[in-house]
Amino acid sequence: MKHLFFYFILMAGCILSSCGKKETPAPTPLTKTQLISAKTWRMTAATIRIGTNAPVDNLSGYPACEADNLYIYRANNTYEEDQGATKCSPNQSQIRLTGTWAFTTNETKLSITRGSGSIVDDFDLLELTATTLKTRMVDGNGTLDYTFTAQ
Repeated sequence: MKHLFFYFILMAGCILSSCGKKETPAPTPLTKTQLISAKTWRMTAATIRIGTNAPVDNLSGYPACEADNLYIYRANNTYEEDQGATKCSPNQSQIRLTGTWAFTTNETKLSITRGSGSIVDDFDLLELTATTLKTRMVDGNGTLDYTFTAQ
């Protein structure tokens, strides 16, 4: 009988202690706007593919003063291109370009309007995570793929 009473107390303790545990809810996933505006982005790869030819590295053709530029997408849909650590000319402003940005086509495209609106670039959004932004632009020159890494 003692064993039965001990077993009953042990089971009651286990049941009561498990009732107090609350599961932590899964975090709400970040929106694409939150992901793109949370960090500053630096281009880490750029390729161009003309027709059916294999992609060719395009980033190696950028001068060092442009390859280190930072791309900033703010939550209020403003856009800046920062000169990064190396300016092409010491007299240039640190902010090279400004404009606006928006997701379009159910957030599958990234549209960037630079300056006074005279330059509009539309990119396919291939990937957007907390650390990686990949875009593609198809134009008369071929297919341009860009990879940016969060800084």
